[in-house]
Amino acid sequence: MNRRLFTAALLAALSRLPARAEDEPRRAAPADGVPRAERLAWKSAEGVEYEYTVPKSYARERGATLLVMLHGSNLDRRWSFANFGVGKFRRDDVIVSPDGTTPNGNGGFNFMGERPDADKVAALIRSFQKALRIERVYLFGHSQGAFFCFYFMGEFPALVDAICPHAGGLWTGCKLPKETKEKPIAILHARADAVVPLGNSEGARDHLVKQGYRNVRLEILEDANEQSGHWPRPDKTEPLLAWCDSLTATGPASQLRSAAAQIAGDEPAIGRALDLAKRARAGAAKLKKDEKDQAETDARAVEEAAETFVAAQLDALAPAAPAKAPFAYGDWTLHFLTAQRWCEGAEKWKAFEKGFAAEQAKHEKSAQPLQAALDKAEKAGAAADAFKLAFRIWRDAWLSRDAARAASGKLRAWVEAPPKGIAAADVQAYRDEAARREAADEIGRKRCEEARGAALKAIREKHPGVFGKAGE
Repeated sequence: MNRRLFTAALLAALSRLPARAEDEPRRAAPADGVPRAERLAWKSAEGVEYEYTVPKSYARERGATLLVMLHGSNLDRRWSFANFGVGKFRRDDVIVSPDGTTPNGNGGFNFMGERPDADKVAALIRSFQKALRIERVYLFGHSQGAFFCFYFMGEFPALVDAICPHAGGLWTGCKLPKETKEKPIAILHARADAVVPLGNSEGARDHLVKQGYRNVRLEILEDANEQSGHWPRPDKTEPLLAWCDSLTATGPASQLRSAAAQIAGDEPAIGRALDLAKRARAGAAKLKKDEKDQAETDARAVEEAAETFVAAQLDALAPAAPAKAPFAYGDWTLHFLTAQRWCEGAEKWKAFEKGFAAEQAKHEKSAQPLQAALDKAEKAGAAADAFKLAFRIWRDAWLSRDAARAASGKLRAWVEAPPKGIAAADVQAYRDEAARREAADEIGRKRCEEARGAALKAIREKHPGVFGKAGE
């Protein structure tokens, strides 16, 4: 893959538009006393302009994760906050978004796979480590920035704790030092990406695994079409970074902060939170008494919060769920599948889902040959066959954990921008069935979110020191 990757012409054109005066962030050098949750700007000693934000929750005694966000080719520092916002995405991180380290001569910038480029990013990271208390460093990159994530980790393995490349791949010649083989690598890529093909990320994952990397995860987006396949996705990026948190949290305090984030995040992971609390409690045995006692108190708060969260979902879902098989699609279905993702690993949830296990296994089994045929049809470019197979998975294997959800994403994307060859009758059949399910899904989605909101409110009221105050 050529190192000079180009995004859509529209994005490149937007990058060259002058910013309005009222859009210009306040200029302030990174320091403990800068305004919080505000877009700020500064220039590094190496001449790299950047924007950054320090979260409301930052305190020197606890520190924060530094998330370095790297844009795609021919763009600039404004890209990150324009697409991910300030104060919601990774709300507890210090986030910095630099210009690419090589100007393109037309007002835009690039991150090139060259040592001088990596040196500038390394110097920027070190400047934040000097100005603030930084506990760990993550790199997120999109498109060319994603390729650069891999390159930078190879050049400066000691400076980065995890990377999250979206729509990228491995440049030929990237170093893979042994000290990076345990670091989390969370890869994101849309199957329909027409700018950087998915094969780049699949190839990167396969090569890394072959080289002995233990913590590589590839999330393939199925709900995008050729027009949207290369767009940034904050909603999918945040859960991947939370996964990185769970692997990079080492001390009890860090593990418990990560555990709280697994419960309170947009894509809760209760089992992961409980595992982190268990690890924190074990690690606290070597601490001083006051630190050990605090870790025990916080671990207990995480466990109580997990129980509250699961109980809220069960209380809301159980009255709507069918008592026995055979099951029919209803307003319980989407709620059940969502709560199953969120509550996996919790004992009370395990007991509840046993009543659905046999029927779910049947759906999983029926989806397997269809999924294999679908993969084959997509590789062959047989759009009509692929659409029919995805429809059958979505319609008939609706209780499967992942297959139906992935098929649903594909179908929505294809209906928005139908590939050549898909029959109008097949599209209409999908639309008719989707319309029949829409009302039930909306009821289930609303009930699930209301239960989640009520649980988090109760959790924050009872454990404000660990989860923040209600409404935060």
